[in-house]
Amino acid sequence: MKVIGLTGGIGSGKTTLSRFLSELGAVVIDADLIGHEVLEKSREAWRELVDAFGEEILTPEGEIDRKKLAALVFADGDALTRLNRIMHPRIYRMLKDRLEEYRRQGTAVVVVEAPLLLEAGWISMIDRVWVTVAPEFTVLKRLKGRGGL
Repeated sequence: MKVIGLTGGIGSGKTTLSRFLSELGAVVIDADLIGHEVLEKSREAWRELVDAFGEEILTPEGEIDRKKLAALVFADGDALTRLNRIMHPRIYRMLKDRLEEYRRQGTAVVVVEAPLLLEAGWISMIDRVWVTVAPEFTVLKRLKGRGGL
């Protein structure tokens, strides 16, 4: 099985390329979606995040409010480091488990779409790294099309 690590900056075309590769038969694993799973109330990371950042990061239903958490950590480098120390190892384990399952199933190509692939240290799972890039005007156009950016 070949594992392609797909990374690149925001608005650079990772999702577009992932969709294209999926249409060609590759299995795509989105690390951001795994990160959403890690945040679920039933998972141990939920408790660690509440302990680290306080109950103000929760919705009234007790779920992690990703927007509140993002606002908190992107304004404070130390907080971002704490968040990454909690999240990255868990996402790594889930990615590794999924890759092993696809390997057992005989899947030919898996694409791991992960904006922080290199920064998180997940390169050991990857056979090839592909980096998406786009001109600044294209990135800005894509970001303007996203809600709130």
